[in-house]
Amino acid sequence: MRRLRSSSGVTKLRLAILDYNQDGLLSGEELRAWIQKEDDVMNDEEAEEEAKVALEVFDHDKDLSLNKAEFKEAINSREAEQSLESDDHELEEEISAQETEQ
Repeated sequence: MRRLRSSSGVTKLRLAILDYNQDGLLSGEELRAWIQKEDDVMNDEEAEEEAKVALEVFDHDKDLSLNKAEFKEAINSREAEQSLESDDHELEEEISAQETEQ
């Protein structure tokens, strides 16, 4: 039976994959590349702006990169946001179905 990775292990693995220069940090450029990969319709300028905002919000030590803890916070925030968007979409579909029934 396969052992499940802990949340910390998954974050460490994600960081290792995205950290192209293997310095243990995600630079603005590495963040931009990840953001653009996650949202393939986003252009370079939009992805760069998203990376800038992510650094402003999550780079608590202001070294212009995200360490493991900061990256984990960003991931958790992104996943929570996506979950809320999914919940909103499901709620809208439910309301629409109820309106159609009436």
